[in-house]
Amino acid sequence: MIAKKRTLTCMAVFIFVFAVLLCGMPRDAYGVSFSKDKTFGNVWTVAPTGDGIGRFEYITFDEVEDGATIKNLKSSNKKVATVSKGTDAIFIDYGSKTGSTTISCTVNGVKLKKVFRVKYVSPVKSFKVAGKTITSKFRKKNILRTGQTTVNKKATIVAKNGWTITEILNVRNFKRRTYTYKTGKKSVSLKIKTVAPSDGLRVTFKNTKTGVEQEIDYLRNYDGTGYSPVAG
Repeated sequence: MIAKKRTLTCMAVFIFVFAVLLCGMPRDAYGVSFSKDKTFGNVWTVAPTGDGIGRFEYITFDEVEDGATIKNLKSSNKKVATVSKGTDAIFIDYGSKTGSTTISCTVNGVKLKKVFRVKYVSPVKSFKVAGKTITSKFRKKNILRTGQTTVNKKATIVAKNGWTITEILNVRNFKRRTYTYKTGKKSVSLKIKTVAPSDGLRVTFKNTKTGVEQEIDYLRNYDGTGYSPVAG
């Protein structure tokens, strides 16, 4: 499994009701400029992760560092994200489940709220396995578990305009191999094997304009059932 990624913070003012309290505006892992990114107003949008992989973001408070406490912390939709308190921050844990939740808390008697949204936008122009096109399977979700057994079959992935492929994790019989493309590639072809549970690919795409990343998974199902790209 892939380890959790910890994201960065940028010090910036949130909205006016937050201004006296928030010093650390959470910033995603992709280096998006706070001043230009509209997702960090009342709604914070992130991409879903791969199958079963957790990730967290955080918001820091100067007042908490100075001795104030975070009270009444909750997430309105725990299926999308859960929240917990650190020494001076709120931690937001999320994964592959898409949807929205409202994160709320009270600091120094002031009630704070923010909508946290996990949204999937398909970066895939074309995805083929053993000559069979399965692109449509990634239009609405980023995870596909297959029941198909393949040995040394060719997989070809092509990114949509505005996206590039930056990394591919290829798992074969529980052995992992990672291919990294620092400048990004529009298309990649490689041999895959889907015999053992969770054999398959994790492909990381990057939006060339915003820097946002999106993972998609093509994996062998645990019990061998699921969509078969050959049988259709």
